[in-house]
Amino acid sequence: MLIVIFSWGDIMEVGNRVHDPCVKVSLELESLLQHHFHNRQHSKRVLKDHLREAELEITHLRLSVSAYAEQLKQERTRAEALQRDMENAQRCHAAELMNQDKRIRERLCDVDAQARLLVVKTEECERRLQSLQEKETELLNREANLRSHQASFEAGIIPAQRQAEAERARMHYAREKAEQFLEEARVSALATEERRHQLEKLYNIEMRCFGVEKEESIRRMHIMRQEMLGAVCLISSRQMHAGLAENKAAERIRILEQELASRKDVCEMREKELYSRHQRERQHLKDEKDRLMSMKEAMRQDYRIVLESIHLLGNECSTEPERLQVNALRDLEKLLFSMLDDQHLGLDKKL
Repeated sequence: MLIVIFSWGDIMEVGNRVHDPCVKVSLELESLLQHHFHNRQHSKRVLKDHLREAELEITHLRLSVSAYAEQLKQERTRAEALQRDMENAQRCHAAELMNQDKRIRERLCDVDAQARLLVVKTEECERRLQSLQEKETELLNREANLRSHQASFEAGIIPAQRQAEAERARMHYAREKAEQFLEEARVSALATEERRHQLEKLYNIEMRCFGVEKEESIRRMHIMRQEMLGAVCLISSRQMHAGLAENKAAERIRILEQELASRKDVCEMREKELYSRHQRERQHLKDEKDRLMSMKEAMRQDYRIVLESIHLLGNECSTEPERLQVNALRDLEKLLFSMLDDQHLGLDKKL
């Protein structure tokens, strides 16, 4: 009877010693593994969200960079069109100025030719006047000669008078012709002078018009130059803004890439740490399994001793209470073996 009580105490002590630490360790390991997996899933979700946000931001920055590049291309096209328009306007204005200069030179040549023609006509009129004066002097001399010879030729005075009258009529006719020619030359000279004055006035008016057109062209060129300078300043400012935006986008992309690389490094470090922790936990579970196996083997030995004692008691017992106690011990043995098998299966699943 004393042997039976000793065996029951050993059995209860062994059951309590095995069951309580195993359950606590398994629960702690299970809670640690669940917490670890939850943390890992949460960190993966957070990293995926950050990665998605970074990709969206990079896409947005690339779209903004492409939009700025398109706007810059449009501004460059507009500036080139303005440059071409200004060059065409300058060429047209230069051609117009050249045509006006050519017309003015032609008119000046015409005026010079007319002036030279007027000078030639004036010289011709002077020569004719001089020749008429010489003829008049010659006629006067001849008249004097005739008057001097009148006395000597009294016998032939009537023919001489007739000749003198004829000479006088011819001189009178020549004088009238000369006066008419002089009047025509004077009228032509006055007309030529009037024409020269009119041409000078026209030349002055055209020069003033040319000066006004030149000033207007200069003002237009100045305005176009200011517009070009404004367009160039606008293009340079937009290029500067686009460059700043590109630099900001590149800096942002570089920062995001660095942040992504750092996050990748952190994730790799966390994965390495988790892997090391998993290895340590796995090694701990293996050690725990080995310890449980050793404890199970020790319990088997203890159970074997208890069973031997139970069999001995079963063979020696004769009363009903002793037989009931032996049956209870056998039920406890089955319960302990089933608990050990369940614990072993749980550890295998965790491993």
